[in-house]
Amino acid sequence: MQQPTRTFRSGPASVAQAPGGPGWWHLLLAIVPLLLLLATPLALADDTELSEEEEERLEAIERHTEKGWSAFRRGNYDEVLARMKRLRRYNPDLALADYLTAKVQERTGKLESARKTAADGATKHQADDFLRALHLRLLLESGDVDGALAGAEAALEKDAQDLIGLAIRAMAHDERGRHKEALASYDKVLEIYNAKVRADEGESVPPAAVPFVARAAERATWLSPNPADDLLVPATRLLGRYVKSHPEDEDVRMQLAELYRSDTGPRGQSLARKRYREILKQNSEYADARVGQAWTDLVFWNQQGALKSLNRALVTNPTHVEALALRAAINVSNGDYAAARKSLDKALEIKPTDKYARSVLAALHYIRGNKGDFAALEKEILEWDPTYGRLYRVVSELVGERQRRY
Repeated sequence: MQQPTRTFRSGPASVAQAPGGPGWWHLLLAIVPLLLLLATPLALADDTELSEEEEERLEAIERHTEKGWSAFRRGNYDEVLARMKRLRRYNPDLALADYLTAKVQERTGKLESARKTAADGATKHQADDFLRALHLRLLLESGDVDGALAGAEAALEKDAQDLIGLAIRAMAHDERGRHKEALASYDKVLEIYNAKVRADEGESVPPAAVPFVARAAERATWLSPNPADDLLVPATRLLGRYVKSHPEDEDVRMQLAELYRSDTGPRGQSLARKRYREILKQNSEYADARVGQAWTDLVFWNQQGALKSLNRALVTNPTHVEALALRAAINVSNGDYAAARKSLDKALEIKPTDKYARSVLAALHYIRGNKGDFAALEKEILEWDPTYGRLYRVVSELVGERQRRY
């Protein structure tokens, strides 16, 4: 039996907070009241006490920070934007305002605005890992692989052990099917993380990097040629600990649910469904969780439930490419080709390189007898990612579904 060639020490994730990112508000809520408490008995450097105006400003920062995060976690996105606008008036240098604004824009489908806000914020607040990670991730997920890769390489020029930069570089190679290069970078992420866990129990790992470390462990498991390399359990543990110390980070809770869903057995799907429900109970406007729920609905043969979830997701985020593509796949299986094409056209207008959406379109071409269009699209997909075997699985499943019914 082959022995594992990769190890992953899922040691304690750092609970330190990065300024401006998720969790930063806990520090602010602790510091601001302390400043206000000490304002009267203690003097400033020039023996001048805090003015009433300054006390009011600090109180306003605390209020809008706390209520802004609370609104974000409930899905009250308009309130978040209003409070971040006010927060900028009280302190234009807070990274949190740019971070939450970009997150709201992303979640409501204003992708171009989200990318610009995140890019400007990352430039302005270069020490903020959460904004930098958000900026690079948005580039990658919008299909700008070269831009994401360039950003990752720039970060690695400054610090060759930058975990976020290494992970983004790996994910960019992964997207294009360059698995050897991707695995090398994922392995480097795990090597550096393991060394930090040995040295200081992971305390020197930036919190913003922890989800990327877990992603590296997950993808290294699937890409490794050695079947004994199974890092999914330690990755799950790492994310679970992170969620406990960063309960406001819904994206990582979502990542944990997706990790469960990657286990295609009924137990994994059930655990994922439970996580999606927990997220949506807190925030009914989190479209990603509704899309995840739709995938699990299909596993349990609940097509109507899946469509309901997808349609609801698209109310919150009309440009959610995965929701559009999955809805189109259901339309194809039901023979509603016009509706499928409408959703696919919109999805591919938003992200022309999306592999799943293009695979569903390829299936539609094949079913309708457009073999020339199928061959051309097949070539395009495999030029983008020569390893994308999922293309044929998607096509075969949808073709088989149509043949089974008719």
